[in-house]
Amino acid sequence: MKPAVLFLNTRRTELEYAPAFEAARELGYDPVLICDADPGPAKLRYAAEVHVVDTYDADKTVDLARDIARHRTVAGVTTWSDRDVVTVALIAEALGLPGTPVEAARAVRNKALMRRRLAHRPELIPPFRVVRGREDLAEAVAAIGFPAVLKPTVGSGSKGIYLLHDETAAERAWEALDAYTTAGGDRVFESAPGELVYERMLQGTEHSVEGFVSDGRIVTAGITDKETTPDFRLEAAHVFPTALPEESAAVVHRFAEAVVAEYGLDNCAFHLECILEDDGEPRLVEVAGRIGGDYITSHLVPLATGRSYYADAVRVATGEPLTGADYTADHIATVRKAMADRAGTFRGIANWEETAADDRLVACCLEHADGDAVRLPPDDFMSCVVATLIARRPLGDREQAVHDVAAIAADLEVEIERP
Repeated sequence: MKPAVLFLNTRRTELEYAPAFEAARELGYDPVLICDADPGPAKLRYAAEVHVVDTYDADKTVDLARDIARHRTVAGVTTWSDRDVVTVALIAEALGLPGTPVEAARAVRNKALMRRRLAHRPELIPPFRVVRGREDLAEAVAAIGFPAVLKPTVGSGSKGIYLLHDETAAERAWEALDAYTTAGGDRVFESAPGELVYERMLQGTEHSVEGFVSDGRIVTAGITDKETTPDFRLEAAHVFPTALPEESAAVVHRFAEAVVAEYGLDNCAFHLECILEDDGEPRLVEVAGRIGGDYITSHLVPLATGRSYYADAVRVATGEPLTGADYTADHIATVRKAMADRAGTFRGIANWEETAADDRLVACCLEHADGDAVRLPPDDFMSCVVATLIARRPLGDREQAVHDVAAIAADLEVEIERP
């Protein structure tokens, strides 16, 4: 029996999670999936074993990992999910596996702790206040002013991000988020219901840095340029590698290394989001001690560089050294999300077969099945994405690659049945 790598939950689409399981197998490991519910036939096809447990319950999940380790060798544990970062650290600690320290995992899981950990480095973060009620909100508004951002401390996937320009908007956003995070509809908020962060709105270009910490050594795979929606900052498109000038890119790399070192992350992948402001300085949006999603690490990085990010994520999780981790890009890779313009029931995309056959795309997928409910922010922050399109072109054809996916997305004939 091969040693196992534990994957705590997966991404939603086969296009994104399948390469990770395949990378583990190619490196000589059995991918073992621990997840919340019956994963369905697709995930069963890729995983050597599947174990179902309430992964929001860290104690039960760690106990399950111990049970797995009693009947087979476990070499490592990893995840894509913010909510699982602390549990992954607890499993690594319990089984004596390579992993990030539990306290470091807690610090990057909660945005209030994340900001406080860097309070002695104010140049790295925007001014902020933690908000737990109306009085806190009033104090935050008075201290920081506008424009500002209000968001849950334990949100993920752009859930609950409100951009504020006046006191009326701030009050309405607080009321909406207080209800949203305490009503019990989304378990991601269970660890800190009603806890929010109010901070100065960062102004500039948005980026993420993908990388690893391997036995204390920080390795960056590159910088991704991001496009977000103007209202709730939902992530709409990514391009890898960055178009930043060399000097600016070097500043962002140094910033990412400084932030990761401050938190004490180790033996894990990381996904750091920042905004390069008009003064030329990057400031932190958030950093996650896990594999980056949104097809950045599954597709964009390997398509642009020829190197498997997932394989390196498995190496780091199992304590293998990252030797010769060269992520030099010779292509441009980009992803564009097609978003619904109205709420209702998803009935498909009329020209999807034609779209899937378009030779300008290297991959694409539907994000919904027929009959799925589609809602728009602020009612829901996830279900408005209906399809994902991925393109790759030579390094000098950046504008063409970006234009291609945008044009294809604009031509999609999305069918949504009104309620």
